Amino acid sequence: MEFDLPLGPWKQLFSAQWDGHPVSLQENREGYLLLLLFEEDAGKTTGAVALLSKAFAFKGDPSKALAAADAVFIKKAVEATHSFALVQARPRYAAFEQEALAQAVREAYSEISGATLAGIEAKQLGDASPEERDALLGDPFSLFSVSAHSLAKPKQRTAFGSSSLGKPVFADGYSLYAVTGADERERFNYLRLLAEDALLEGANVLAIDECGGEWGFKQFDKAALQAAGFTTEQPKIQRKDYALGKDLFVNLPSLGPAFFCDYYGFSPEAKAAIVSRGALPESLEELASSFESANDFDSRSAARCVRVIQKELSPFTGGTPPAELQSFSEGGASRLYAVDASQAPSLAAFALLSKLAAAKAKPLPLVIVNLSDRRVHPSLAALLAGLPKKGYRVAAGLESLADAEALGAFDRIDSVLNGQAVLSKGGTKARFSPRPPFSR
Repeated sequence: MEFDLPLGPWKQLFSAQWDGHPVSLQENREGYLLLLLFEEDAGKTTGAVALLSKAFAFKGDPSKALAAADAVFIKKAVEATHSFALVQARPRYAAFEQEALAQAVREAYSEISGATLAGIEAKQLGDASPEERDALLGDPFSLFSVSAHSLAKPKQRTAFGSSSLGKPVFADGYSLYAVTGADERERFNYLRLLAEDALLEGANVLAIDECGGEWGFKQFDKAALQAAGFTTEQPKIQRKDYALGKDLFVNLPSLGPAFFCDYYGFSPEAKAAIVSRGALPESLEELASSFESANDFDSRSAARCVRVIQKELSPFTGGTPPAELQSFSEGGASRLYAVDASQAPSLAAFALLSKLAAAKAKPLPLVIVNLSDRRVHPSLAALLAGLPKKGYRVAAGLESLADAEALGAFDRIDSVLNGQAVLSKGGTKARFSPRPPFSR
C-alpha cells in the first residue's frame, strides 16, 4: 500500500491472510498500532477495514486499570513479565482511496487520542523501554491475533446511487453525515436509503423523524434487491414504532434549563430565574408552581411563560425514554427503532440523544435525526457532533448548509434539482442520482 496516511511514517510489522482477506499490522513512532483488513473484488483491492489502537506498557494489576475506551490487556513473559493494554477505536470501513483511508485514520485518532489508563502506572508504547517494546512487538502474530477479533469482515457494499456515467456511488464509511436541502421529502428519501444500507449490513438504527415520513421495511422489492446483488428476498429487519405521548415522552431533566429557555425564547431575566433553580423537574406543573409563590417580577414572568408552554407540551412530557431506546445498539441485529417526534421538534431529539451520549455504543449503530426546525440550536448540534466519539454513526437531515456547518467536520449529501444530489466525502464531490428504495 503506497498511501501516505496520517500519524506516519508507518512501519509494517506483519502481513498475512486472515479469513480470506489480506491483513497488515503497522506501527508509528508514538506507539499507535494500525491493523488493516483489505477487501478484494476480482483480484483488485476495493476497500479496507481500519482498526487503530493506542498501546500502553504498564505495571500492576490489569483489573485495576480503567480505560477511557475499550481496552485489550496482554501479558507477555520473555525474560521478565510485561503487561500491555491496547485502547481501540471502533473499526472503520473506507474505500481503497488515499483520502478515504486518511479520513478513517483521522477519525479513529480523534476517538482515542485522549485515552489514558487510570489507577495504574502506564506509559505509551512510544515511550516504553526497548525491552518492553521487544516483548510486545517481537511476536507480531500474537499481537495481531488479539486485535483481529475486533475486526468485522467487510460487508457487501450497497451502491447509494449512480453517476451520470452510470458508475456506482457509495455513501458508506462515514461517522457523521449532513443531508441538506429545502425539500423535506427528498431529504427524507436520502436518510431512508442510509437506514436501508445500515440495516442490510446488520446494524441497528434509531430514526428520529420530525417531518412525518414513512420509513418502509414492511414489504421488499425482490427485483431491486437482486439487482443490487442480494440473494435474500425478504431481509430479516425488525421495526418498532414509537409515538410521543403514547410510547415515549420528553424527559424534562434531560433537556437542561438553558436549552429549554433558549428553545422557547425566554427573556434573559426569566431565563436567569429558571437557570438559577438548577435542573428541570419531571413536570412543567412543578416548574411553574416553584415560581408562582415568588414576589419578584422575573420569577412570576418565568411562571407565566411555563404555564403557556404547559398547555402545548404537557401531553408529551414525563418519565424517562424506554430502556430499549437508550440501549438500541445492543442485542439483535437489523432492528429499526422509528420515533415520530413531530409533536415536539428538537426537544424530543435532544432529550433522547442526551441519554445516548452518556454511554458508549456497541460498534457502528446508526442514529438518524430528521429535523424540521429551520435553525438547529447549538446545544443540539454539539450533541449530534459528539455522538461519533461514543461509537455511533450519525445522519442528520437539515434544511440549510448553515445548519450543517454547525455540526463541524462531516460528510454531506446536498439535494439539488431533478432528483439529483451531490455527495461531498473525503474532500471529493460526486453528483449522482439516488437508487430506488428496497422497501415500502
